[in-house]
Amino acid sequence: MPVFIVASDLPAYHEVTLNDLTMDTRAALGENDYATLPVDGRITLKAIEKGEPLLNADLSPSIRGLVSGDLRVVGLDVTRGDVLGGALRSGDPVLVLLIEKGYPPRELRAVVLSASSAGTTTANWSLVLAMNGREARSHAATLARNDVLILRDPKATAPR
Repeated sequence: MPVFIVASDLPAYHEVTLNDLTMDTRAALGENDYATLPVDGRITLKAIEKGEPLLNADLSPSIRGLVSGDLRVVGLDVTRGDVLGGALRSGDPVLVLLIEKGYPPRELRAVVLSASSAGTTTANWSLVLAMNGREARSHAATLARNDVLILRDPKATAPR
C-alpha cells in the first residue's frame, strides 16, 4: 500500500509538512497505523529517522486550528493533579493559567502533545505543550518556574 516515508531525519516535536515526506509502498499493517492526509499541522512525538514510514502513533493530532502563529514546544514538570489525574492526552486543548505574584492571572492557549509519568512515583509528571511562540517567549520565566495551573479549554474542541 502507498505510505508516507520520512525524507530526512525529523527531530521530536517537529511540525510536519509534505516537504518532509516522500511516498513509497509498504506491506499493510493495522487499519489506522500509517499516517494519512492531512499531515500538515501535526507534530512528531518522537525523533523519526530518514526512510521510516510515518505512523499515526508518531504524530500528534492536527493542532493548527488551536494554536496560531509560530509554534513553540514547552515542557513542564508537573504533578499528577496538574495533568488532571493523568487524564490529559495528546491533542487535548488546555488553558495554561500563569500565576505570578503581583500580576493578575493570565491565560495561554495550548495543546497537549504528551503527558507522562516522569519517574517511579506518580507525583512527578512531564507535560509537553504546543503554544504560540510569541506568547511562550513572552512568559518564559513564569513557565520555567512552573507557576502555572492547567485547565481543560472549555471553548475548544480537541482535534482527532
